[in-house]
Amino acid sequence: MMLLPIIAIGALVYFFFYDNGSNKVTFQKNQSAEALLKERYVKGEIDEKTYLQMKETIK
Repeated sequence: MMLLPIIAIGALVYFFFYDNGSNKVTFQKNQSAEALLKERYVKGEIDEKTYLQMKETIK
């Protein structure tokens, strides 16, 4: 019976951090704010105007 809560917590952590190609947020170490911003622009999540404004803001 003690194993069930551990499995449930493990499943929640897995589904929260698993990137299945959707727009879920994943935590990646050592990525700069500028690299993350560029990634969002390349994926089409933000337009060029927004990208340039945000890039200028983080500098």
